Amino acid sequence: MLLLIVPVAILLTIGATAIMSYISMATAIGPWIETTLVLFGMLIFYAAHRWYSTEQRTKALGLAVAAGGIGGIVAVGCGFAFPTYYFLEPAEFNALLTTPYTFALLVSLSAGAAGAFGLLLAQYFEKSLLDEQGLAFPIGDLVYKMMTAADNAGRALMLACGFVGTQLYLGLLNFTVYASRPLTLLSSSSWGPFTIPSLGMPADQIPMFWAIGFVTGHVIAIPLLVGVLSKLLVIDPLHYYYPALYSFVYTHGVGSLLGVSYVPKELSLMDFTLAFSSGLVLYGAILGFSELPKVLKATYHKLLNKGPKSESKAIPWLLTGCVLILNAFVLTYLQFSLLAQVYLILFTAVCTYQLMIIAGKFGLAPMGRFATFVMVPGLLIFGYTPLQITVVALYVEVAGGVACDALFGRKMAHLASISRRSIVTSQWLGLLVSVLVIGGIFWLFINHFGLGNEVGNLAATRAASRAFLISVKSFDVGALLFGLLFGHLISYTKVSPALLLGGILMPISYSLMLVLGGLSTYLFKDKEEYYPFWSGVYASNSLWMLARAFL
Repeated sequence: MLLLIVPVAILLTIGATAIMSYISMATAIGPWIETTLVLFGMLIFYAAHRWYSTEQRTKALGLAVAAGGIGGIVAVGCGFAFPTYYFLEPAEFNALLTTPYTFALLVSLSAGAAGAFGLLLAQYFEKSLLDEQGLAFPIGDLVYKMMTAADNAGRALMLACGFVGTQLYLGLLNFTVYASRPLTLLSSSSWGPFTIPSLGMPADQIPMFWAIGFVTGHVIAIPLLVGVLSKLLVIDPLHYYYPALYSFVYTHGVGSLLGVSYVPKELSLMDFTLAFSSGLVLYGAILGFSELPKVLKATYHKLLNKGPKSESKAIPWLLTGCVLILNAFVLTYLQFSLLAQVYLILFTAVCTYQLMIIAGKFGLAPMGRFATFVMVPGLLIFGYTPLQITVVALYVEVAGGVACDALFGRKMAHLASISRRSIVTSQWLGLLVSVLVIGGIFWLFINHFGLGNEVGNLAATRAASRAFLISVKSFDVGALLFGLLFGHLISYTKVSPALLLGGILMPISYSLMLVLGGLSTYLFKDKEEYYPFWSGVYASNSLWMLARAFL
């Protein structure tokens, strides 16, 4: 069985890394990919049903999915963080992009050091969080239930239909005029302060975005729609009237006090939108940092009372030493001082522990928030370069995400009676494979599609929002204040600020495809029944994008 597990685990890991690399940069979300991997794995392992028992196939599937899940979350952490470098220093980033091997090595080394630290932390706190505190880690439970469900053959068939059907659609699309240009639905038009931009949907990406919207509809549809409407009904009119507003405030405020004549304030719509968005991000950061003392206090008490003391006899000293040496090598290569390295490792450990608790209770991992907690104080203390800022964000997101995903896998392994040694080995294999390929995958996607909010590019809105926070002092104060005020108003709703920002910054066609996919779930009484089909669709379209990047 081992001869089958290893190649399947490698295949699922490469696929998960490729798919989630694209999705995390093209959209503002990073769903756990384990459920999709279960369905793909079933298709493969079902062919071996004559030679292996159901129990053996279930355990083999669990090990392969655990490896692939690590690859998926490594890609999400890198996709959310690494494009920050582009938004901070586009010239330096583009120069790096011209040297593929250096680019790939940078991404892989950073992800490898962070991922190894995340797996180490998972090993330290596994007993405390899984056994002593008894946290649910619901994604692990969901994966186990999917692997042992009675209708798995039907689910795998639905996934295969979605995958093959999408490939047929994309193949036929190559023979139409829409293979090379978007499907235009609306032309640009204006009515005074209100502007409707031209709406052209890339026909070869409609299945993928619709599928992502369907699978994550309850999470993304409303926030993205609010973001789009905010852009059209709030930001555009404010920009239209901004010179007049600026004139009024300046004439009756600062100008009258200083006796200085009014100088018209003109900003392009893009500059105004970026400044407004930076105000939104700044407000979110202020709220987040207001919670930081409570987070640190809770973490301190939990570590004091429920930390890994009970496991002190089983501390993996050799593994710990190897991981710390790897981290020291990578961080020194990236020119972090010794004190900056100690700061990053210690604060990442604290934030990762808190992330594991959240993931254990709710199945979510707000990695970006904790990356900000570590990045901003470090920036003020150590004066990070743009590349170091990017690496810090990537380090926290990858380490935290990997640690959470590792405990999901170990929860699943416990339920499926998979030995701990096997699941740990599988997760380290997943990390190794992902690290080996992720640098090349990122270079291919970014070099082929480009970054930014133009149609056809990878919007990378999570990375853009982090760059706004860092560059906040360089934006127009008036537009920034409008963003702060709008952020305050949004705080009274349940709308996700990150997804709202995605609706503002992403091309409107991308946002609407996701929104339509999300809203379409309300047409089905039991939308979960159709998840396998749509999982096959978005996996198929994502791999098509990867093939385009290669070719």
